[in-house]
Amino acid sequence: MLKLGVRPESHGSDFRQGAAVINAAMGPDFVTVSSDKEYVQSPLDKELYLLIVPFQSRLGYAWAARLSSEATEVVAKKVLEGGKLIRTRDRKWASGSAKIKRFGGLNIPVAGTPMAAELRALYEGG
Repeated sequence: MLKLGVRPESHGSDFRQGAAVINAAMGPDFVTVSSDKEYVQSPLDKELYLLIVPFQSRLGYAWAARLSSEATEVVAKKVLEGGKLIRTRDRKWASGSAKIKRFGGLNIPVAGTPMAAELRALYEGG
């Protein structure tokens, strides 16, 4: 259908059924059509875990909101290889797609950018 230009309704019956299940457990209007937008705009009140890892001559990072047992194993291995785990409230680090998990990869900022410089400062200061 997508190849023909027909897009399914993004908040169709499947979404509404799932939202009803979650709202039954979490309370009314926990999930709404616009709740994801509200969450993104709300201030970050929890710390994120940021794993910074040397990669060739640069640094890469992965992030997580919480550390599962699998993520804890990944962190332990990467720390032995020279990585560092820090906590931050700065949500810009959560914009990268690589999360702390097995085969999660790394977000690698472009060399010479402010983000690469800030990552280096966090790594050297953390």
